[in-house]
Amino acid sequence: SNLREMLAVDLEATLPITVIECGTAEDAIKILQNDTTKEIVIVLSDYNLPGNNGDTIYEYIRQTRPEIPFILHTSVFVTELKSFANFVDENSYNRIVQKPEVEEITITIQKYLDIKQRNKKRPNIVKSQPNVF
Repeated sequence: SNLREMLAVDLEATLPITVIECGTAEDAIKILQNDTTKEIVIVLSDYNLPGNNGDTIYEYIRQTRPEIPFILHTSVFVTELKSFANFVDENSYNRIVQKPEVEEITITIQKYLDIKQRNKKRPNIVKSQPNVF
């Protein structure tokens, strides 16, 4: 089992959510495009993905659904990520979580869910990280 799968299992066990896993940025964007009922409320992504990187997903969200918080879970130094320069200013719920930290992801998602009072049903979260680490 890889980190993405373990994190998805942990998030679903800890929080009232359903995690939708993706292996690429393209897959995550397709899922967001098909989310016509706007059930996806948070996106969690690695930066380094096969094909396009996590910034591709973030740019799509910025342009189409800026209300969705984006959590970047990465080992890349934040100072190297120019596309995330105004990240937190664009959505106050956006977060960058340095790997291997995972507890902060759960805490951030729970705080957001509490604030938005979305506990009436299990919201979906797109989780994209490469299949192989």
